[in-house]
Amino acid sequence: VAAPGDTIVEIYASDNASVFPVVPIKTVNVNKFIAVIDHADSLGYSYFRLKVGDTYSDIISNRFFELDDALNFRDLGGYPAVEGKRVKWRKIFRSGELNSITGKDEDALKKLNIKTIVDFRSKESQIARKDKIDVPHRHELYIATMASDSVKKEVLLNRFLRGDAIIFMQDTYEDILLNRTEEYRHFFDLLTDERNYPVLFHCSMGKDQSGVAAYFLLYALGVAPDICEDDYLLSNMGIDKSKIIVGASEMTESQQEAFTMLT
Repeated sequence: VAAPGDTIVEIYASDNASVFPVVPIKTVNVNKFIAVIDHADSLGYSYFRLKVGDTYSDIISNRFFELDDALNFRDLGGYPAVEGKRVKWRKIFRSGELNSITGKDEDALKKLNIKTIVDFRSKESQIARKDKIDVPHRHELYIATMASDSVKKEVLLNRFLRGDAIIFMQDTYEDILLNRTEEYRHFFDLLTDERNYPVLFHCSMGKDQSGVAAYFLLYALGVAPDICEDDYLLSNMGIDKSKIIVGASEMTESQQEAFTMLT
C-alpha cells in the first residue's frame, strides 16, 4: 500500500511497439527501485512503457538477445534521433557470425522474421563458416579485417605482442575507413529498400566491420555521436572473450593481452 507522498510507477507491456494496453501489468512504488516481471524468453520481445503521474516514458525493450551460440546479437532500435524521433525497434539487427547456432537459436531467430542478411566477413570465412539461418535475401560484402591465422600464430610464438596488436587494429580500421567505402555504399543502398526489412548485418564477432556499419547508420539517422560511440562500445558486453580465446589459461600474460586487443 502506498504511503502519502509516495510516487507510483505504472508499467505497461506489449508485443507491438505501436499499441499498448490501457491496464498496466504492474504497479510499483518508485522507492523500491527494482521491479521484477516474469519474462523467461528474451526473444519474446516485449516492449515496455512507464507512467509516472501523467507522464509516459519512451518505449523500452531488451537490446541484447540471449542466444546459446551467437555472439553480440542485438537490436539497433530505440536510440533517440533528431526532432524527437527514435530509431524503430525490430527493424535492424547486428551480430557476430551465425555458423554454429543451435536449433533452439534458429527457432528463436525465426520469430524476428529477418528478410535480409548482410555478411561483412571475408569470402574465405563465409565459405568455411556458413551461416545457419535461411532468409529470402543474402548479400556478401567482403571486408576482410579480422586477425589472420598467421597473426594468431605469431602471438603464440611470442613474436606479436600487445603493442603490435594495437597497431594492427589501428591499421585495420584505417583500411576500413579509407578503402571499404564501396562496400558500405552498397550496404546503405540495401537499407533504402523497405522490402529488405527486417535486416541483420554481421561479421565474425559483430564488433569491427559491423561496429563501423552501425556507427555510420545511426549517425545518418540523426543519432548523437556520443550515443553512436556508446553503441559501438556495447560489444564489450556482448562478447565473452573467455569463450573466444581458447586455451587462455595456458597462455602467458603477454599472449593474453595481445589476443584481447585482437578480439
